[in-house]
Amino acid sequence: ILHGVLLNRWIQQPEGLNFNLWIAISTIAWLMAILSILPLGVAVIAKSWVRFGIFAISVLSIIVVSLWPLSPVWMNAKMPLISHIVFSLLAYSFLCLAAIQALLLSLQNRALKLKQTSVVSVAFSMKLPAVENMEKMLMRLVMAGVLLLTLALLTGVLFIENIFAQHLVHKIVFSSAAWL
Repeated sequence: ILHGVLLNRWIQQPEGLNFNLWIAISTIAWLMAILSILPLGVAVIAKSWVRFGIFAISVLSIIVVSLWPLSPVWMNAKMPLISHIVFSLLAYSFLCLAAIQALLLSLQNRALKLKQTSVVSVAFSMKLPAVENMEKMLMRLVMAGVLLLTLALLTGVLFIENIFAQHLVHKIVFSSAAWL
């Protein structure tokens, strides 16, 4: 909750919305922490020790924003642009959680295939749900991320006036590649 209050304070300024790199990263960390708490089917992350790692990243992002402030990036955002930003940040957060889920699933598969019996491997495997549930969760996270990325791309199209003058070519190329 404190992280959200700080983000609101850092973003909403009298000059407009401040959305520099550190604040964007901190917002994504906050969203990942919130998503790992909420019962949205992100139960694998919510029930495991990984959530503590996500919280640590969230706390680290607060420290970075506080100790090493960047120059503000001001936006005079209207509601459609804000919806594009929100969809983009949510998509990134879901896809980051999916990457963490994929890493856990990979480690779990490796431990099962190698029949590792070390104390660490057994403890790690016992903390995670069955592989089938892990795969279902991964698919849900990826589908939610792609859906949100689709919405972000669709809402972003509304703001294109001149691709080259607005310096959007690289953003469009990378976002479209991620979507494919």
